[in-house]
Amino acid sequence: MPTSGAQILITKWEGASMRSALYARVSTNEQRKESIADQLRECHELCGRHGFGVIGEFSDYGLSGSETNRPSYQRLLTAARQREFDVIVAHELSRLWRRESEMHAVREELVNLDIHVLTDDGIDTRIVGMDILITVEGAMAKQELRQTAHRNYPCIPDEVRSAGDRPGAGPPGDAHM
Repeated sequence: MPTSGAQILITKWEGASMRSALYARVSTNEQRKESIADQLRECHELCGRHGFGVIGEFSDYGLSGSETNRPSYQRLLTAARQREFDVIVAHELSRLWRRESEMHAVREELVNLDIHVLTDDGIDTRIVGMDILITVEGAMAKQELRQTAHRNYPCIPDEVRSAGDRPGAGPPGDAHM
């Protein structure tokens, strides 16, 4: 729990163990497969520090956070809509979302479902005013996608690369565009 004077929202779960769903993701095949296991281990530790029970683990391997069709991510959202848990726990916000539009739309839905997000890098939507930090984190994730696209495809003009708000999607004509 935050000890720096941050104000925690009073919810129906105060004093009770929140049910958590853990989410981990690596975006490329070059990343170690163990990275998902490492992320989940850190999520379990975070849940232990907050007294959360874990109801399930969801993970996607080799898929970008800018893609919304990630199978486990979609299963996580389905479980959220069925109110199977109270909080999503991830290593970093970027493991869940890389696109601001997706992040804001899903965050609004989660707020309406009274489902919180907690990450090992300091996001805790139970804290008043956390939406400001989430917006900053989302903008940083978007910029990181653009930088990755620029490193991977330096010969493509910026206006072509960012067409359709698809940073990191690949070169023109790519099947993913």
